[in-house]
Amino acid sequence: LGMLHDDFGLYPRLRVHEHVRFAAELHGLYGRRLSSSVARAIDELGLGDIRDRLASGLSHGQRMKVALARTIVHGPGNLVLDEPTRGLDVFSVRVLRGLLKRLRSEGACILMSSHAMGEVMELSDRLVVIDDGRVLAEGSPREIIALAGAVDLESAFVALTSKVEGRAA
Repeated sequence: LGMLHDDFGLYPRLRVHEHVRFAAELHGLYGRRLSSSVARAIDELGLGDIRDRLASGLSHGQRMKVALARTIVHGPGNLVLDEPTRGLDVFSVRVLRGLLKRLRSEGACILMSSHAMGEVMELSDRLVVIDDGRVLAEGSPREIIALAGAVDLESAFVALTSKVEGRAA
């Protein structure tokens, strides 16, 4: 299992590659597999140019990418991601989307929470719309749109959640 949440938990005095290596070691990697997994995670998230920087000097987006690299370094079959593109620039978002699509095609199960509807539409096979702890709808993105009688996923989300709370659509 790989998990990414709001608190990145980066140690300010560790370098980027040390964070990724530490996570890999915690998951039992060693030797050549350790080295190759660390290099692959750093490369896949475009962290090569900052691999030797201390975490204390990283931007929010860079910290997010380091946390993601730690999350995937051991090749988990299941990922839990909370707003994984939060704070990332457009190019990093594209890299992350490509990575998630690849992991999904390799059989990984990815559970993701996100308010970025374009991202949800592109990456999701199945959605669960939850509001205040209540499941309002579940199905494929197209099924959710149809259920709400909407033209796109954002409109469907607004329609479904505004019915519950009396919010303005």
